[in-house]
Amino acid sequence: MAQPIFTNKALYQMKQLGLSESSVLNAYNSGTYEKGTYSDLAIKKYPGSETGVAYIKDKLSGNYIITSVWVRNNRR
Repeated sequence: MAQPIFTNKALYQMKQLGLSESSVLNAYNSGTYEKGTYSDLAIKKYPGSETGVAYIKDKLSGNYIITSVWVRNNRR
């Protein structure tokens, strides 16, 4: 599988959250997949938190594009 493309927004969010490209790709490649309204989601759960990735598939090139990333603390 080809490596996805990161939008400028996703790169900015990664910098603000302190996420590395490898941690985002780990969530993308091995997270739980969910179908969203405008994009698909991959969510990787860790003890105490989860990392999420929103992505779309470019219809012309077939490449996947990561549009947004986030980190959420588990509320237990």
